[in-house]
Amino acid sequence: MSDSEQTLAVVRQVFEAFAAHDLRAFRDLLHPEVVLQVGGGPATVAGADAVVAAVAVTVQAIPDLRVTVASAFAQGPLAAAEVVREGTHTGAAVLPDGTPVPPSGRAVRLPECLVFRVRDGKVVRMTPYVDMLDTLRQLGVLPGGGGTAAPGTSLE
Repeated sequence: MSDSEQTLAVVRQVFEAFAAHDLRAFRDLLHPEVVLQVGGGPATVAGADAVVAAVAVTVQAIPDLRVTVASAFAQGPLAAAEVVREGTHTGAAVLPDGTPVPPSGRAVRLPECLVFRVRDGKVVRMTPYVDMLDTLRQLGVLPGGGGTAAPGTSLE
């Protein structure tokens, strides 16, 4: 198996763990030095336990979470995946800044792109790219109702 195939296998296992809501299996796929780089910006979460806690927010907020991998590819230790997270926001959530988000009861569809770096068969870096404006709108934090806006429409 090539390096790229091994990397892609680890990434697929990450999404299988999420699909099964198995945070223990997810944690087992993380390198001890793992870093979650939030949205490609300067904010990071370091260490396997901290990364699991950060991503557990989604599973808690959307207990019926379904994850569909639309596409994924790898080149050596790097991989990228296009996924869609769907479910109903029936659990409480807390934004990274500490703002609580009560359950809205809304169905959500959250497209995401993630970039991974794998070392020694474990994820050592994970960077998700998400449209947070759309996510917050779907969760009911911002005006605009549930669901995604059609192209060219306003948020209000």
